[in-house]
Amino acid sequence: NWSETISSIESIWKETYPESDFKYAFMDDTVKQFYESEQKTATLLKWATGLAILISCLGLFGLVIHTTERRTKEIGIRKILGANIFQLNILLSKDFLKL
Repeated sequence: NWSETISSIESIWKETYPESDFKYAFMDDTVKQFYESEQKTATLLKWATGLAILISCLGLFGLVIHTTERRTKEIGIRKILGANIFQLNILLSKDFLKL
């Protein structure tokens, strides 16, 4: 029984060191407390990473919209001359695949 063992250790402690208090902690609680700050930091980094990915995706989306609007006349001419959607997608996305 843990409580009996702790009380017997406490009595021996008080006999040996009467001027100091008896304090105890289980090892798993100590380790858990030690890693709490690391777990909070890991959670914060996960959220920051997700936010950075979201911002970069929005930037790429804006860049695609800008490029598409800039090349609207070229896309129209290519469609009139017989380009299909697949060819237009390759034309517009080859610059972004380099990124």
